[in-house]
Amino acid sequence: MSDKSESLTFILPDQRTLEYATYGVPAGAEQVTVIYFHGTPGCHHEAELVHDRASHEGLRIVAINRPGFGRSSPHPHRTLLSFSQDVLALVDHLGIQRFAMMAFSGGCPYALTCLHALPRSRILHTTVVSGAYPFALGTDGMKLSNRIMLSIVQWVPKFMVAGVDYLLIGRLARDAAHPERFEKALRFMFKTMPPEDQAALAAEDGKVFNIAVEGARGGLQQGAQPAVEEMRLVSGPLGFDLADLKIEKGQLIMWHGAKDPNAPLEMAEKAASRIPGADLRVEKDLAHISLCVFKRGEILAALLDATRTLQ
Repeated sequence: MSDKSESLTFILPDQRTLEYATYGVPAGAEQVTVIYFHGTPGCHHEAELVHDRASHEGLRIVAINRPGFGRSSPHPHRTLLSFSQDVLALVDHLGIQRFAMMAFSGGCPYALTCLHALPRSRILHTTVVSGAYPFALGTDGMKLSNRIMLSIVQWVPKFMVAGVDYLLIGRLARDAAHPERFEKALRFMFKTMPPEDQAALAAEDGKVFNIAVEGARGGLQQGAQPAVEEMRLVSGPLGFDLADLKIEKGQLIMWHGAKDPNAPLEMAEKAASRIPGADLRVEKDLAHISLCVFKRGEILAALLDATRTLQ
């Protein structure tokens, strides 16, 4: 558990549990609240990365664990759209009238769906970092292992569940007696990442690596099924046309690294071209994780500037 925040739970109207944690500044009348959408697999621990900078900027971060991650209850037959209603229920419970959104990687489709489905009067701004956009936009530049994995989850997801749990790292994430084994496995897997992302994970005296470990561990605590189901949802169709978002200037900033092999830049460019008013910001020397790590101060500052303009 992070020492920056204590996780909390909320009982949804259908009696499922939704886990969340807050980072940045405490709740108050003047601060901007940002709903954080974690990557896949992941959990609220990811948001610890932006805690210090959010505190400096006066932002309150509410990081929500999606169904099946951390202590959030599974939600059979869930969809991108159904999670938007979970978000709405939580912000209503917390008394948050207007909020911004920030999504990393696999959290992107969920944030875009909230932007589509929730009352626009409630949403101040949306920032997407290293976003995973619909598979149909093309996979040129995506590393081969990701293309294979995303194809498998669409056609034979049960095979992928077994693979993640028994052949990869799922069971190690739940080995409380030997937590170091999961860390060792992740270190080995991270060696396949671009040099930029490896440097990011090694930054800040191991802080970034430790956050990545706890995020992945929380994302696999309930088994591989939620993660595989999420991969299927994230790589599939959104359920609406991106052109229907009708974004006004400043309402959506899409940050992307030109060297990202997980979510290739071409996908982000195609997505941005379909969303009138979207602001795509490309960092030519960064990749997937490195963008979030090395540019997080600039990203949060831009988010805050946008919310002040749009309030």
